[in-house]
Amino acid sequence: MTSFDDLIGPEATGAERERLRSVHELLLEAGPPPELTPELEAGPTLGMTLGRVRSMATHRRRRVFIPATVAAALVAAVLGYSLSGQSKGFAVIPLHGTANAPSAVGTLQVLTATNGSQPMVVNVHGLTRGTYAVYLVRPDRSWEKCGTFNVTTPAAERPTTIDSPYRAKAGDTWLVTRLTGATGHGKTVLTPTA
Repeated sequence: MTSFDDLIGPEATGAERERLRSVHELLLEAGPPPELTPELEAGPTLGMTLGRVRSMATHRRRRVFIPATVAAALVAAVLGYSLSGQSKGFAVIPLHGTANAPSAVGTLQVLTATNGSQPMVVNVHGLTRGTYAVYLVRPDRSWEKCGTFNVTTPAAERPTTIDSPYRAKAGDTWLVTRLTGATGHGKTVLTPTA
């Protein structure tokens, strides 16, 4: 075993030398560290490293997805509650923007059917000025136009009531498209939030 004087040499003097001597004595008293287990001595494997990378990526996605989902549900609940004073509805469908309108959000409240029509209240934010259509999409993939609405001031849209001639059934869903003047459904800008 090497002596303290051999380890430190003549450079350290006075109080610093005494402090180092007391640390050296404590280390000698503590003894060597315990032996490593074979797993720790082998070190990390490629599987451990890749598993940690995948775990970190999953954690990052959850950190973004969970708050976004909670925010969408909260927006739907608040808008549904604020709109419920107009008429008793049986469904509030939260909507989110597609690639054609990524910052758009909204809700579609399907109200109780009366006199052969299905009233709905559409509330959207983040769409550009233009004419939009609400389509009922049935499980057989048929599209039925429920009504249209205009966006005149994208920053502060008010709820719009539409009277659809089609009564809602189980399995139905709705889409919002932007009408461009050409024939067809237009480009889908809002779809139901899953």
